[in-house]
Amino acid sequence: MLNLTEEEIMKNWGVDNSDNPLVTVKTMTYNQEDFIAQTIEGVLKQKTTFPFEFLIHDDASTDNTASVVRQYAEKYPKIIKPIYEEENQYKKGTHHVKIDAAIKGKYLTLCEGDDYWIDDSKLQCQVSYMEKHPDCGATYTFAKAYIQQKGEYEKHLFGKKNQTFRKIMIFGNSVPNLTSCIRVDIYKKLEKELAPVSKNWLMGDLPKWLWITTNSKLVFIPRVTSVYRILKESAAHSQNPDKVKAFEQSAYDIREYFAKLNHKEEYLKKYQAHFDFIEGWQKRDFNMMKKSFKNLPWEDLNLKNCAKFLISCLK
Repeated sequence: MLNLTEEEIMKNWGVDNSDNPLVTVKTMTYNQEDFIAQTIEGVLKQKTTFPFEFLIHDDASTDNTASVVRQYAEKYPKIIKPIYEEENQYKKGTHHVKIDAAIKGKYLTLCEGDDYWIDDSKLQCQVSYMEKHPDCGATYTFAKAYIQQKGEYEKHLFGKKNQTFRKIMIFGNSVPNLTSCIRVDIYKKLEKELAPVSKNWLMGDLPKWLWITTNSKLVFIPRVTSVYRILKESAAHSQNPDKVKAFEQSAYDIREYFAKLNHKEEYLKKYQAHFDFIEGWQKRDFNMMKKSFKNLPWEDLNLKNCAKFLISCLK
């Protein structure tokens, strides 16, 4: 258990509670008893000059996740505001309803129950920037990717600089969700206008960033703030080929939706060529590579980066 007291966390807030927070931290958790304490402590270690609230939604875990959350909630009652479900809401598609209704902050940050923050000035840095730049709808940073099964970090950082609608559409999402900070009014507008849950997409981050990059300004802050945990089985990773195929199909469906919405069907064609070329390279299927080559988005890659692009296809 963290040694920090609630008073120590709030000492520079100017208030003695989080009833009027500038930031809401949102954590969704389910059966993550081995990881949730690290998630919680990464948030509580944040050093800020403003109040933040910490909403933790346990979706009827069948392990000891809820018990761990209760221990921290009892020690930090002015900061942590838990929501405990008796029946799993994810299966009903209503898992975000209660926690989203409870958001009080001007800004929203996200950290799932198996990820964690490692920079204790993450919130201060992002909010300070956004307070000075009202045209900025969201910020994000680099993250480290930790392979749980191997017990080691990936060599390359997770995330890429200056992500745009075009880049995300063609090359894939490189905005680490756990590093983001979003204006709540932008987030609520997204939920109202896009209603992603109703579309039964298998991922929430891709449509979110495609929507934000067409409706607001997304800014990259060059620092490493978080750790993204790669598990053998999760929503984004699986050993089951059927699940992988379904996930990839959902990603395509999302891109198709946004391509039509924004009249950018050519992006979808370039994305498919990029995806097919990499798959062909990995399978050493040179006919597949040749077929997709002419439609590759070379205009997005200068000559110096072409070799790097080909090398990255091997990874």
